[in-house]
Amino acid sequence: MADDSNDDVLMFQEAFRSIDPGASLRRVADGKAALEACDPHSGAAFDIIVLDYHLPKHSGGEVVERLAAWGVVAKVPVVVLSSHLPAEKRLRLLDLGVALVAEKPNDLDALCALARRILALVRGSTAAVQ
Repeated sequence: MADDSNDDVLMFQEAFRSIDPGASLRRVADGKAALEACDPHSGAAFDIIVLDYHLPKHSGGEVVERLAAWGVVAKVPVVVLSSHLPAEKRLRLLDLGVALVAEKPNDLDALCALARRILALVRGSTAAVQ
């Protein structure tokens, strides 16, 4: 998960673990670190990539552009979260192959619902993504 907010990462981590106790989360705090972690030459493997759109150093959009160029988006589901994202940016992300673009939740129920949707992507179920 690439997010510069410690609080958001901790809340997502708790939500994932409440649904799947075996879920683990690797966190980076900016777009540059996200690119380094997801570089296909790094040897790292991920079940899913979750990005905040508004990251320092490289935006989530810039990260997705690079991931798409590397072919990562075609192999690993990518989720982009934002508190506010204009429609044209959402459409661009979806055109690049992002599996889910969602607003960051503002309450616990919405957070858990989003965490379930994200985990469904890992399990290969597209029924949860609308």
